[in-house]
Amino acid sequence: MAGKYQGYPEYKNIGSKWVPEIPVHWEPILFKRIVNEIKDGTHGTHVRVNDGLPFLSAKNVLHKGIEITESESMISEKDHQEITGNGFPRKGDLLITCVGTIGRTCVYEFDVPYAFQRSVAFLRLSKLADPKFYKYFVESKTYQSQLEAQSKASAQSGVYMGDLVSTSTVLAPIDEQQKIANFLDHETAKIDTLIEKQKRLIKLLKEKRLALVDIASKGAELVRLENCSDLIAREVVCIDDEFYTPIGLYNKGRGLFHKDPTLGKELGDSDFFYIEDNDLIFSGQFAWEGAVALTDEKDRGCIASHRYPVIKGNDGILDTAYLWAFFTSQKGAFLMNECSRGAAGRNRPLNISYLMKEKIPVPSMIQQLAISRLVWSERKIEERIKKVISTLNEKRTSLISAVVTGKIDVRNWQAPE
Repeated sequence: MAGKYQGYPEYKNIGSKWVPEIPVHWEPILFKRIVNEIKDGTHGTHVRVNDGLPFLSAKNVLHKGIEITESESMISEKDHQEITGNGFPRKGDLLITCVGTIGRTCVYEFDVPYAFQRSVAFLRLSKLADPKFYKYFVESKTYQSQLEAQSKASAQSGVYMGDLVSTSTVLAPIDEQQKIANFLDHETAKIDTLIEKQKRLIKLLKEKRLALVDIASKGAELVRLENCSDLIAREVVCIDDEFYTPIGLYNKGRGLFHKDPTLGKELGDSDFFYIEDNDLIFSGQFAWEGAVALTDEKDRGCIASHRYPVIKGNDGILDTAYLWAFFTSQKGAFLMNECSRGAAGRNRPLNISYLMKEKIPVPSMIQQLAISRLVWSERKIEERIKKVISTLNEKRTSLISAVVTGKIDVRNWQAPE
């Protein structure tokens, strides 16, 4: 960025691990110096209702703002009033996620308060601080590194409110903060637009796949799953001092992830089974949320506990990649939901025996293989797109970090007309 942007004329060394030097007219401070009040969401348990007001959490906090969907949990108006009765959040507050995925942030832009769970903290800043500037500072590598250090020092799955503001930051003149925020609004918007275009490509690939599955399913022979596929069990005999890599599944057909390598003696009492490529894996707990994945060569040799049923299509009858595509469709999701039984809430384990007895559409092998080729092609394209998105996000973070720590001088910047 040195060739594109200029630095400040003069700097001073402040001896900080996080911000070694800043412009001479800036001041190094602790974040709490500019925070008048800090609260978090409710720690209470609240009954969900069908007709009520949204009950938000960390997942709703994105850098572009609060995102509220039609699938939010709802609480009664009485509970809503009790939670928001303390006056938080209010328009202009700085929100930071502090449980689960920590460190996401936005400025609260609504005129009315929404109820939040404890996974979100609300910072009400002093008149010396522009909320947008400090929103960007929280997104910077400087702040995120401090938060990561705080998180590692804690045994919790998050950080305390005090940790959020016991961090090093900077204090620039308020008009300069606003100038920096406006500059970053303009520049990051261009990067965000490029990222959204890449995400739309992924969405279009998914829509094409689902359309082909729908076409192939119409008029196809209906066959019980147990008659065209097999449950697979490659038992792992755990050795205490050898490492194994367990897997977990994302919901909504978003694939699987590798957990940290674990010694055999630390795996617990569960039974484990080896995974090969081109296996279809269901989450025994969250299949009803679309947690189903197709493995590839990267997953070979990993292990899955008995809570993750594995099946494979019979050669010449059912292609496993087609089967994954089917279970990501509306009809496939319906079957997984129907075969997930439970009393209430999210505790609805999949009964794999019921699922194996369900009938699924089995098109011709020509149609199945056409969908299979699309599935593997989609996966390769999606991997490339995710790399592009990752690069763009790194560029975004680097720009923000440079500007909010004074490496770049934008005082003379003017927004293009």
